[in-house]
Amino acid sequence: MVLSLRQTAIGLALTSALYAPALAAETAVSGSVQQSVDEATIVILPERCAGAIVGDRHSAITAAHCIGNERSLDVRLHDGRKITASIVRVDRQRDVALIRFDQDVPVQPLTLAEQLPRAGEALYFGGRADRHGSQQVFAVVKIGRCPSMPDVEEAIFTNLRARKGDSGAPLVNKSLEVVGLVHGGATCNIAAPTVGLNAALGLSRDGASRCAWGHC
Repeated sequence: MVLSLRQTAIGLALTSALYAPALAAETAVSGSVQQSVDEATIVILPERCAGAIVGDRHSAITAAHCIGNERSLDVRLHDGRKITASIVRVDRQRDVALIRFDQDVPVQPLTLAEQLPRAGEALYFGGRADRHGSQQVFAVVKIGRCPSMPDVEEAIFTNLRARKGDSGAPLVNKSLEVVGLVHGGATCNIAAPTVGLNAALGLSRDGASRCAWGHC
């Protein structure tokens, strides 16, 4: 049975309401977690998307749909500094892209999760540094297929209320691991999963680079 957009929206709203009590118990996020996520979140210039520093101090990921045909781009770090990054790989099916900075950055990188979040699990969204007050704790509604990522079976549907320009921003679990990147949806509430991409991105679990695709 094919559901209409209205039926789907109603279903997501009901599911979000179902998990609201569990989420309410997990709304407290420590200052250290907020700081770590905020510092690791970058802005793709000119202010079109976000991304996350992961694995090591010169690697980051963002949404593939934020990348055009260019071979490099400029990003802004949380402290306002602008640096250049090379585009290493773009996976448009999974909507994930890997970029490498031309220098190490003074930021503790985040790690990529090895397991998908479960329905009802609380996640944290820090948002971009130029958008104050966008931090949210929100719930995973379901894991499933998304029409805009037909080859991805495990898109993450949430009740996050983000907005245009937040694409590529990291969704982080309680272990400070990135489980996905903002992809799309009516309120930017659908995320492209990043689970299990350590090997594909040439990163080990401890953050050491394995020099994938010849870029080191």
